[in-house]
Amino acid sequence: MTFSPPDITLEDVSVAYSPGEIVLDSVSTNISGGQFVAVVGRSGSGKSSLLKVIGNLIQPSTGRVSAGTQSAEQARIKGLFSFCFQDPVLFGWRTCIKNVELPAEIMHRRGVDALAALRLVGLEGVKDNYPSELSGGMKQRVALARALSYEAQILILDEPFAALDEITRAELNRQLLRLWTMLRFTCIFTTHSVTEAVSLADRVLILSTNKGGIEADIKVDLPRPRTDEVCETPNFLHLVRTIKEGLNL
Repeated sequence: MTFSPPDITLEDVSVAYSPGEIVLDSVSTNISGGQFVAVVGRSGSGKSSLLKVIGNLIQPSTGRVSAGTQSAEQARIKGLFSFCFQDPVLFGWRTCIKNVELPAEIMHRRGVDALAALRLVGLEGVKDNYPSELSGGMKQRVALARALSYEAQILILDEPFAALDEITRAELNRQLLRLWTMLRFTCIFTTHSVTEAVSLADRVLILSTNKGGIEADIKVDLPRPRTDEVCETPNFLHLVRTIKEGLNL
């Protein structure tokens, strides 16, 4: 798998679920192909809505989302987007490998190597197991393999590891970074953890609860790999403090 993902552009994007409930208001930004972008904000700030409108799961009330020269809808139809959510959403009657194969079946894509996708996340040995036989972390890795199985170029993750214990969460963060470094898909990742955002991302977007837009766009100018030593440096701690101040924490 090698990816050359397009830039994602949002132009004056607003999302309103009702006339008085504006979640996103005139959001404009550009995400370069292959970037790792973390989105943080308080509950109700529109993080999930931002991801859904980028991936064309919902339509913007106003404005436009594009992926390179095509609309977000065209990109979704072509299979450029893949998604991971907090709930891995695995079907209990399908084995691991059959869960990974599901998107390709739905999109009628042939030649997808589900076993290779499981191998990427270190789970080829449980390909014939059912979800009930897996730990929470293993289920999320199957979901990640499924998202990578059909070579989507833009991976959208909505707090995928939030329900996991700290040790498993740290392990999956390292796994995600390893995959991103190897494949260079675009990664858009929401989290409530400022430390997690800084340790993973090239940029951190802070969403405003009151304004319905991007409060700040902070570049994470730290060397990779983000080792424990890097995450203990004054620069790292300064970025964490800056983002927390932006969130009024």
